[in-house]
Amino acid sequence: MNFPSFLPLVGITSAWASDPTRATVWMLIALFSSWYFTKSISSTNKKKKPYPSVPDRHWLVGNSLRSSKDPWYSLGIHNLIQKLEDWQLRYGSIPSNSTGLLEVCVVGQTVLVVCNNAVAEEVCLLRPNKIARNSTEREAVKSVGADGVFSAHGDIWRKDRRTMAPPLNLKNIRDYMPFLRTVTARLVQKWKTATTKASKDDNCVVVNQDVLSMTIDIIGLVAFDADFDSLRKDFSQEANDIKSMFQTMATRAMSPFRYWRIPVLGPMLDGSYWHMGRLQKRIGNIVKAFNDNNKTKDIIKQRSSTTYLEKILASSEQMSRHRLMGNLLTVFAAGSETTGNTIMIGIWQLIHNHRELLPDLIKEVQAIPSLETTAMYDELLEGLPQLRAFFYEINRLHGTTPGLFLETSEPVKVAGITHPAGTSFFVPLRMLGMLPGSGIPDGPNGESPATFCSQRWLVQREEDNDNASNNVNTKWNVVKPSAKTGVKMSSGFGTGVRICPGQDLAELEVVYCLACLLKNFDMTIPPNHAPVQWITKFTMTPDQDIRVCLKPKL
Repeated sequence: MNFPSFLPLVGITSAWASDPTRATVWMLIALFSSWYFTKSISSTNKKKKPYPSVPDRHWLVGNSLRSSKDPWYSLGIHNLIQKLEDWQLRYGSIPSNSTGLLEVCVVGQTVLVVCNNAVAEEVCLLRPNKIARNSTEREAVKSVGADGVFSAHGDIWRKDRRTMAPPLNLKNIRDYMPFLRTVTARLVQKWKTATTKASKDDNCVVVNQDVLSMTIDIIGLVAFDADFDSLRKDFSQEANDIKSMFQTMATRAMSPFRYWRIPVLGPMLDGSYWHMGRLQKRIGNIVKAFNDNNKTKDIIKQRSSTTYLEKILASSEQMSRHRLMGNLLTVFAAGSETTGNTIMIGIWQLIHNHRELLPDLIKEVQAIPSLETTAMYDELLEGLPQLRAFFYEINRLHGTTPGLFLETSEPVKVAGITHPAGTSFFVPLRMLGMLPGSGIPDGPNGESPATFCSQRWLVQREEDNDNASNNVNTKWNVVKPSAKTGVKMSSGFGTGVRICPGQDLAELEVVYCLACLLKNFDMTIPPNHAPVQWITKFTMTPDQDIRVCLKPKL
């Protein structure tokens, strides 16, 4: 089962006041988990394991995820990733651990945390046939209708990947540049208008909702040529439904039993039934309208294909309507929520933690006069090397997916130990990138992979060796973290053959959005802003609204 399937008692008390339906689900999960833990822990303790385990297991909750700041009724599941990484360093990455594995248990669920890069490589080389994405996680994603390339396995995944990945490669995403330009301009204009109306003492905007709406609008145009225009609405139903979708996937992935399979009532227990129905109906209507206007594949091929949907339908691969809808919903959800969170991370990290980078980045952006008008992908690729390097570094250290939850589909041998089918692994990609053997290059002044240094991804071209490193005219080559450049597992987009197919589009969106904001605004964090933490839901997301003070540039 999935390691995030350990959430039986989280927030039942507080949730009851705000969401009785969801609280009832958690109560049912709690009762089941109590029985499951009592049943399984005795047999677990009898088996002597060759690897260390995290001490201080407690009845029912196992190894506690709570921090000192969490209320008494919370299990602290939002601390999941941080706790796993902390345990890896404290108990797993130690000289006496010859196996490179660490056993962790929460609410009766056992997972093996991978503690060094050698063992991580063993695990990842067994993907996707012998080790796959966790089955409960896959089931949770399928249950909301996103039965696509993310949750697929085996031959179905191979066929989906052949169809869904090519429209997201470098050659094709050049067609999507006009969509990014249109929607990003709306965000800039909205924030300029907000600051004009605001008083001098309150020229701040809340980033979260606007950024998510922007990425929803971008992926709507990119995927379907459908302009949701949620950014300019007071309330975005699409944004609300996407948030509900990810909350539902997290809830179901964390559940030790599949309550949503209960006939009739199951899908309604967590309150997501209507949200998912709206999303699926909206996308289904778009696909139907498109097919009605383009009856044959030959007509589609004759057009200048600009959208993701057109490129898929014009491909030679046949795909059932169920698979097509599942994949389109996957692209729509992942392309909005995860990219939006990465932009939020970039804004916070840049103007709160790494303001020393701003002067060079602003000079770089200002050196592209056509940024908001006619600049195309290749011009951005060539003209924004330092901003791209910043993106690679924040995605490596603060990305939305800092680890992988995996499961063996048959008995396998890892670290010299045979593990039965159904064994769960957690591969902490972010933390492994800070350890020896990760392939992450040191910075120009010897900065280790454990510290932030965006310049580690920049190499000065030979013809510009005489230029100062802080000169905007210096020409840089950007070293993109990937297996080709020696970075096997810590790029921020997963690893191996199952690496995220939308990574190039995500890079383009994040870099272009940050460039436009840097060109148009001086941005600061208000002095009374609480520190932003990144918590575990289905992906990593900010724990609060991020407020940014804006001063439009003339």
